[in-house]
Amino acid sequence: MPARRRKPAPASSQITGRRALIADAVIELLAQEGGRGLTHGNIDLLLRLPKGSTSFYFRRRDELFDAGIRRLVQHDLEDLNSTLGPLFRKYRGRIPLPAVARAHYRLWRQGSGREMRKRTLARFEFFLHAARDPVFARLHTKVRSALFEFGAVMFARLGARNPRVAALEFGYLVRGDTMAHLPLRPTGGWHRITPAYYEQSLREVISKTNRLPHDTRAFPKAERGIA
Repeated sequence: MPARRRKPAPASSQITGRRALIADAVIELLAQEGGRGLTHGNIDLLLRLPKGSTSFYFRRRDELFDAGIRRLVQHDLEDLNSTLGPLFRKYRGRIPLPAVARAHYRLWRQGSGREMRKRTLARFEFFLHAARDPVFARLHTKVRSALFEFGAVMFARLGARNPRVAALEFGYLVRGDTMAHLPLRPTGGWHRITPAYYEQSLREVISKTNRLPHDTRAFPKAERGIA
């Protein structure tokens, strides 16, 4: 009989308690050793748990990847809410673009430390795994759609005509900068990330996407959740 194909796990569940510790260990191991190092036994060793503890919570290796991407996005959303959330609450209507640019720069500076470098390396591994596993790719897109929706709200508050498309474009830019610079030591190019850089980028994204047709539902559905 052909092997049964696993179904993608629900995308909306939060990772808490012991499961959260294990999911954080998934991120740590992916950053340290890549996908080949992600095993139940290695997580037990990393967390100094009795042998078989990780298997009690996540029976299959696929479930470790699923838990890891959920936890990574959970951390990302916490960072976004702690940095940009105060701006959403402070201003009733449109948010000043320079204030948003400074908030993104603070995120960048916060991300230059070991914790964000670890997350960035793990992010590479999740993208690679998604490229090879179509079931995980669907979950990857669904889970990351929460980041896309956050960006759409941000651009709507900035007055963008097509906030969802703007969120997608800005997601490409931020992800490219993060993956190009943070995994490496601060060398050539790193110095160009400044508040002015983010302000210019935000303005260019809004200007570019404002020229597009207003009906963003025509935008490819598969693209909406990966920003």
